[in-house]
Amino acid sequence: MRSSFLTAIVIAVTTCSSFVTAIPVASPDGELFERGYYPTFPGFGKGGNAQTGNSGNVNGGDVVNEGWKITNGPFSNTAGSGGFTGTGNAVGGFGLGGGGNAVTGNSGNANGGSVINYGGKITNGPGANHAGNGGVSVSGNAYGGNAKRGYVPFPGFPSGKGGNAKSGNSGNANGGDVVNEGWYGVYNGPFSNIAGDGGFTGTGKAVGGNGFGGGGNAVSGNSGNANGGSVYNGGATVVNGYGANQAGNGGVSKSGAAIGGNAKRGFIPYNPFPTYGKGGNAQTGNSGNVNGGDVVNEGGYIWNGWGANTAGNGGFTGTGTAVGGFGLGGGGNAVSGNSGNANGGSVINSGGKIINSAGANHAGNGGVSVSGNAYGGNAKRGFPSYPSYTPFGKGGNAKSGDSGNANGGDVVNEGGYIWNGWGANTAGNGGFTGTGTAKGGNGLGGGGNAVSGNSGNANGGSVYNGGGTIINGAGANHAGNGGVSVSGNAYGGNAH
Repeated sequence: MRSSFLTAIVIAVTTCSSFVTAIPVASPDGELFERGYYPTFPGFGKGGNAQTGNSGNVNGGDVVNEGWKITNGPFSNTAGSGGFTGTGNAVGGFGLGGGGNAVTGNSGNANGGSVINYGGKITNGPGANHAGNGGVSVSGNAYGGNAKRGYVPFPGFPSGKGGNAKSGNSGNANGGDVVNEGWYGVYNGPFSNIAGDGGFTGTGKAVGGNGFGGGGNAVSGNSGNANGGSVYNGGATVVNGYGANQAGNGGVSKSGAAIGGNAKRGFIPYNPFPTYGKGGNAQTGNSGNVNGGDVVNEGGYIWNGWGANTAGNGGFTGTGTAVGGFGLGGGGNAVSGNSGNANGGSVINSGGKIINSAGANHAGNGGVSVSGNAYGGNAKRGFPSYPSYTPFGKGGNAKSGDSGNANGGDVVNEGGYIWNGWGANTAGNGGFTGTGTAKGGNGLGGGGNAVSGNSGNANGGSVYNGGGTIINGAGANHAGNGGVSVSGNAYGGNAH
């Protein structure tokens, strides 16, 4: 009698469980997924990973003329500008057993095209030779999936970790160059030879997913270069008309922010079994160089007309902010990347005899190079103030990256005989370079350390005249002023 009764119960339970586990349940955000009917037996599947592909190059086309005698009419020879290349966003799926990882692809280059004239004698009419500007190269954002828990706010035993996130690297977006190389001579008309400006290159943000077993890590990619194009004239005789030879300005290179995922705890305030997951680490990528282009004239005899030879200014390069996630087991570390250089371009004349007319030779000013802020995550504790369940996690460490140089460009004249007219030769001023603030996270087990990075140089440019005979007219030769170089503040975390 007793054995038959127990057998009936086993059959009933087995039959019911086959129906219960097949019932789809709506999650709080409205999506359906298969899991156990009772919240104490959730399914522990992991969210799917997401990865986007790489994008190709979209460089502008070049203009190339090669022959013994090259004559370019007014406004001839225009190279193509770079286009747009970018990768899509990647979003990892959520799951009870852990969030999916997300990775975005690398984006290609978007460089401007160059103009190249190569021959015995080259004559460029007014406004001839325009190189292309750099375009846009960006990688997509990456969002790691969250580790979900059961439908109702009942303290179970979830321990899934948030998904990691990594955004791809971005390509270069440099401006194109103008190159004239003639064995016999190069004759440039007014406002000829305009190099391309740097474009924009940047990486997407990376956000680690939240999870009960720990927050996901976040790493943003490195951004490429966005240098301005240069102008080069080489020949036995180089004659530059007024306003000729303008190098390109640097563009913008920026890496995305990185935010580590948080380590969550149970849904309701009272949980006798809190998880001790650690907040996700965050690291932002390095940014590229955005230097202004140079102007270089090299020949036996060089004559620069009024206002000729203007080098490019430095652009902007910076890295994103890094924020470590918080967690009961400890705050995540945060490291911001190093920023590139943003130096102004230089003007260089090298020949046997150099004549610089009034207002010729302007070097570029330094731009801006900054590294992002870094904030270490805090070590959280449970909602109730029960000392027997108080975790002693440590606050996350924080380190801001180094910033690059932002020096002003130089003016260099080197020849046997140098004559500088009124107001000729102006070197570039230094720009701004600085590092971000670093703030360590707070924690009961100890505050996080904080280290701010080193800032680069922001020197003013120099004027150098070297030769057997040097004649300087009124107001010639102006060296550049120094800029600003500052390192960020550093705040160690509190132990509380």
